[in-house]
Amino acid sequence: MKKIFFLFSILFLSEITFSQINLEVTKNNPDPDFIEFHIPFLSLDFSPSNSTFFGDFGMRLKKQKFYTDIEYRIDYLNGLEEYYYSRETPEATSVYYTKSPKSLFINIGYTIKQDEEETEAHFHLKSSGNVTYYTTAPVTQSDIMMVNLGFRKGFTWVNCTKKELIFENNGSSSSFTPPLPEQVSTMMDYTYLQVGVSNIKLGYWEANIEGYGKRKSSRFIMYYTNLLLLINSKIDPIYYGQPIDQSGNNLLYTKYDLNKSKRSVLGLNIGASMNNISRFGLIMGAEVGYIPGIKGSILSNLSFTINSKIYFGKLLN
Repeated sequence: MKKIFFLFSILFLSEITFSQINLEVTKNNPDPDFIEFHIPFLSLDFSPSNSTFFGDFGMRLKKQKFYTDIEYRIDYLNGLEEYYYSRETPEATSVYYTKSPKSLFINIGYTIKQDEEETEAHFHLKSSGNVTYYTTAPVTQSDIMMVNLGFRKGFTWVNCTKKELIFENNGSSSSFTPPLPEQVSTMMDYTYLQVGVSNIKLGYWEANIEGYGKRKSSRFIMYYTNLLLLINSKIDPIYYGQPIDQSGNNLLYTKYDLNKSKRSVLGLNIGASMNNISRFGLIMGAEVGYIPGIKGSILSNLSFTINSKIYFGKLLN
């Protein structure tokens, strides 16, 4: 699996040639500690109910038996489903319609089992045109099992149908009550916990290579699965009409409260990410999950994410 991730990370850039060259491994560190800070590159969250481009700002720290991941996510674009579903814009509009969804995520992992295993390190030699040359050497890496506890809080767009919601008329400036919308786009504030396990392949190596000098190689591959638990959520109300005009006069409107709508409390995600431990590079990952939220069809809560981030890192040992 690690070779698949390695090839996936560089095949789209160049052809790869491996050569057998005399070298001496001068540093074999199967359990390096490190700190990384990352900024967005290109990420897409695809869901049948709501899709978006997003960016993660944050940091990751591995220190002895502990691993910490902190991320602040901002969604750049929402409502991509309009392009492939041709949905009509609902007449009901959330009061927070102009907000961009955001969330804060904090995760702490603790090592419960750690072994060392033999593997191969890939050392970059040179690039010529569209061809990149590598050599390999036998080294040792860590195989780490961790338990994780995470917390995420934020707000996001939700797209729902009338059958998924419970509407409550929360007051109107007149006796006029319009019909209920067939589709609704609004915001939902949420807080959920996640508990899970992860498997990490980790190592850092240096080598003196004949004709090329000193070269470095490293690896951080994480596979994870988490149980998600929705512990709190609030759906923004929707309105028909405009409550106040530019002159400050009250106009006809009807406000609907959606907070008695049923929620799916449990969720699950499975994913993987990989990068080299160095001063600068690219983190690449993918995740599929069932995200807690408004209870609808199973498909409406599914999510598939492709995530890439630029990181700046430093070894701590």
